[in-house]
Amino acid sequence: MKKRSEAEWRELACSYYASGIGQKAWCEANGINIYTLRDRLSKLRKTERDQGGNTKETAPNSVWVTVKEAYEAPETHEPIIIGTGSFEIRLMRNFDEVTLLQVCRVLAKLC
Repeated sequence: MKKRSEAEWRELACSYYASGIGQKAWCEANGINIYTLRDRLSKLRKTERDQGGNTKETAPNSVWVTVKEAYEAPETHEPIIIGTGSFEIRLMRNFDEVTLLQVCRVLAKLC
């Protein structure tokens, strides 16, 4: 069994929430015991609460960042890059807005 750091578990939690699939399916796809996932998600939520961070009952601590497109020319096929901390989201020009909003909500709860 691999011992993971809290930072690794935060990234795994973000991956799980962003996937939009159930815990069982996600755990099977990622080789993680479902009870371990549940335990770590619970511990991460407790850590956030203890540090005055995100919980389901409170608004997340927000940090505003400047978002710039990868290139200025609108004809380019290069992605729009949004990054904060250890996360980077690359969007093609024809991205699905609903999916982006869902990913942002998950990240706002966790990060």
